[in-house]
Amino acid sequence: MATSGVDGWLPENALKIMENALTANNNKIDAVVASNDATAGGAIQALSAQGLAGKVAISGQDADLAGVKRIISGTQTMTVYKPITTLATTAAEIAVELGNDKAPHADTTLNNGLKDVPSRLLTPIEVNKDNIEQTVIKDGFPQKERIITPDAPRRASFSSSRISLMRSIYVLVTRNEKYHQNLRNREGGR
Repeated sequence: MATSGVDGWLPENALKIMENALTANNNKIDAVVASNDATAGGAIQALSAQGLAGKVAISGQDADLAGVKRIISGTQTMTVYKPITTLATTAAEIAVELGNDKAPHADTTLNNGLKDVPSRLLTPIEVNKDNIEQTVIKDGFPQKERIITPDAPRRASFSSSRISLMRSIYVLVTRNEKYHQNLRNREGGR
């Protein structure tokens, strides 16, 4: 087993790392656990050059458009998906609690090496060829027509309901006067 951090989480750095791993192991690689879908893409590029794309299990994270397309095409095995609506709703709840001078509700604590940090953990979802329709496509992230149409224009894949949710969160947080007053007080009245 080999481990290597990918500087900047850049696909081109993942490509180089994967090329080196393939060379060092005579192309005998069983699986790749990538930090996100972009680095998985870099690793898959190296695997593809050796005729191994789709033959080596590879995971990513974030369910980005390119990763979802690679799962459908069979070159990426799975991605870790964190539903944006759940993340945004939880972030808004925490922001409101903080804005009201309340300690955010925590389900558990995680030690960051210095202290135990109150945490609210959400459950990620494995997305693979078998459940892609019931997960990311159902959630509209990314939109189905962007996955199926090979020449779809590159533009933001957020649906209008997602944009509205994000705007609502922004308005909710930025219009909370008590939050701003507390912030000004902490900064010395600026």
